[in-house]
Amino acid sequence: MTGSLNAAERPRIAYFTTAFPVLNETAVIKEMHALQESGIDVDVYTFRLRSFEDRLDPKAQVFRDRSYGPTPLIAAQAAARHAALIAKADRRYLNLLKTVIFESGGGTLAAKNLVAVGFALGVMDDLIRKRIRYVHANFGAYQATAAWAVSMLAGIPFGFSVHAYDIFAVPSLLEHKIDRASLVVSISDFNRRYLRDQLGLPIDNAEVIRCGVDLDEFSIHDRAPAGDGRILAVGRLDVKKGFEVLIDAVGILKSRGHSVPSVTIVGRDPGGRQEALMARIRQNRVEDYVELAGTVTQERLREAYRTADFFVLPCVTDAAGDRDGIPATLMEAMALGLPTISTRVSGIPELVVDGETGLLVEEKDAPALAEAIQRLLDDTSLARRLGAAGRRKVEVEYDSRANALKVGQRIREIIEI
Repeated sequence: MTGSLNAAERPRIAYFTTAFPVLNETAVIKEMHALQESGIDVDVYTFRLRSFEDRLDPKAQVFRDRSYGPTPLIAAQAAARHAALIAKADRRYLNLLKTVIFESGGGTLAAKNLVAVGFALGVMDDLIRKRIRYVHANFGAYQATAAWAVSMLAGIPFGFSVHAYDIFAVPSLLEHKIDRASLVVSISDFNRRYLRDQLGLPIDNAEVIRCGVDLDEFSIHDRAPAGDGRILAVGRLDVKKGFEVLIDAVGILKSRGHSVPSVTIVGRDPGGRQEALMARIRQNRVEDYVELAGTVTQERLREAYRTADFFVLPCVTDAAGDRDGIPATLMEAMALGLPTISTRVSGIPELVVDGETGLLVEEKDAPALAEAIQRLLDDTSLARRLGAAGRRKVEVEYDSRANALKVGQRIREIIEI
């Protein structure tokens, strides 16, 4: 099937998300957009519907009239369906509630999963009326709980993707979701092994289909590096991004009397960590070298990518065990041909292959990171080679459209098109 099919012929599916549209969900936006173009109509059901007027990936606009969030009507429908199922003593529903209450992994997780079940009850009539043939949750956490509930009660096939937080920090009810799901998408080989080896879960229906970037948006020909060793780092100011380690590494370079590169850290601060990072900058006496740029426009971010000489993202595992999967910003930087340094965390080594497509150091090792930065500063031929190889790696394995079409093909098989 192709995008030329008429509306009656095109299969219709739904995506469940936590919030939509938001800047940090560009991967799912690109995935849904590619599916839409391939001939699969996509409706978005989100726990929090955001404004489409903010700075967003333009592809999000395609779903402006096909996105649905909580409303009083949905709440009323959820209450009515709950009452009806309880009155009938529906065994499926009672078992679902029992599982959520007693097996979520704690009171907070159970409460959030119950909210997700309520969301499922509220949108179920709409899914049935629209003849939605498959539901996909873009994460394995509460979005997948809602999709699992829909499948249990309405018989609609579902699947979900696992990234990072959903398996490292809140692996709630995953055994039940995996058992019922028609498709489990893992963004990395690491995640698939983690499900099996660390969580002890069956992975027969877990397939590795990577996230990616739009290669047309991130062209290697767009680069115009400053040539002065300028470093760019992009990500939320979370502990797991490892920005403290980067600041310490710059401090080490300065203390050794080396030429110190300028570092720009771009990213929003949802957890209020900017002041702690500023204190780290002052402690290392690198105020003249490290800038916390905060949230910037897409135009300014593209300019930062375009003029940077290197990209550094020293990801770490935080105290709760949470960590990144494979950050999209690493893919974006490598797609642009930026020589990249990161750490041996989670699935990152599958993208940044040490000495081949970038450089890797151990997490939380500022001296090693300083050495890696100095290595690229000293060896321009190595930097060029790594940048070119990084671009090729992204072209072959991390093309967002190609990978979205893999997801689409599996969905077509599930709904037997």
